[in-house]
Amino acid sequence: MTAKPIGRLRGTVTGIVGGIALLTAAQAVAEPLNGRAAGRALFSARTSAVEIVKDSGLSAADQAILGTLFKLKEKDLALLDQLPGISAADRESAKAVFSQFKESHYYGAVAAAPGDGLVAPATQIAQNLHSPEAARAAALAACAKLAQSPCVVVAEVLPRRYKPKPLTLSQSATEGFATYKKGKGPKALAISASTDAWAVARGIGAKIGARRECERLAEMKGADDCTVVIADD
Repeated sequence: MTAKPIGRLRGTVTGIVGGIALLTAAQAVAEPLNGRAAGRALFSARTSAVEIVKDSGLSAADQAILGTLFKLKEKDLALLDQLPGISAADRESAKAVFSQFKESHYYGAVAAAPGDGLVAPATQIAQNLHSPEAARAAALAACAKLAQSPCVVVAEVLPRRYKPKPLTLSQSATEGFATYKKGKGPKALAISASTDAWAVARGIGAKIGARRECERLAEMKGADDCTVVIADD
């Protein structure tokens, strides 16, 4: 039986003013973990949590706005209408983006340019990447393209009770791992080091199959850097 790819997913970067863009992630594992070891390393795919970065460089007013936004429920985002000196279009864009971020999957990050202000075109959100480092890098890169001043990470989406582990996957890929665990025989899961692409394959040649499917997806974003991070014979 030849390897068959069975799963993959991609994330997004969203700007407070600017829409949806493709993003990149960076992660590499020297040697693949087997399914049992991967299961011990991965976090639950059920929930995520938003953590605000302290002393990020935002003004006190913007830091207060950021903290308030992530505590608001969907129906309360209308409080953005009370912010002075911000256009109606920017306020509506901010409502949409922060609403999305509150429901986003780990790993995610918000990057902003303190000199531009929080509710500005440079504020960008990356989500559903394979590591905190990848999410930060993607958000910062997106922010830098639009910013008039240096960008910083101001908030992150992490698994609950996050701590460094030998392997991390996006929340969606972690959900896919639940399917990976089912059944016996050769199987492998591959991720791209510079994009959010991932893929699972089963059967003889599973490692090659997973990597090829991952590379097919990553190639759509100009990358060719997939690595098998979980494998069982």
